[in-house]
Amino acid sequence: MLNIYDPTTSTGCSGNPPPATCRTQFTGNKIPQNRIDPTAQALLSYFPLPNQTGNTSGNFATSYSTGGNVDQYNERIDYDLSSRQRIFGRYTQSHILSLPDAPFPNICKDRCTEDTKAKQISLGDTIVFSPKTILDLHLGYTRYIYLRTPTSQGIDLSKFGPTGRR
Repeated sequence: MLNIYDPTTSTGCSGNPPPATCRTQFTGNKIPQNRIDPTAQALLSYFPLPNQTGNTSGNFATSYSTGGNVDQYNERIDYDLSSRQRIFGRYTQSHILSLPDAPFPNICKDRCTEDTKAKQISLGDTIVFSPKTILDLHLGYTRYIYLRTPTSQGIDLSKFGPTGRR
């Protein structure tokens, strides 16, 4: 267990060299409630309670899912209209769903749920007029939709600011 010291105390700091610790440890190794800022108190309500004891690496452990789903398909048609003209068309559609890497409920520290959808159409026409003259036409359209939804959407932020202080 890590000791928690009161940052407002300075006792036993004399000596050469000074001791490594010259603060007073909180009674019971616990910060008194009246010393915790109301904003920090509001934030703490979003973190789970400890579920480990005697673990020197920390006091919370959990498992959570991660990953998502990727779907994509492509279709392409090539057609020779003649020995001098060739056309093509292509359609692509993709959908990527990424789940958050978030072990805590109701908050995500980095990547939240991301939903990406894309559709693309491409057309081309190649015409050979002579061995030295070629017309190559291309037309394309892409529709890209990216939605990032924080798991904290809908949280009342007023309790974190000055108006939320009690």
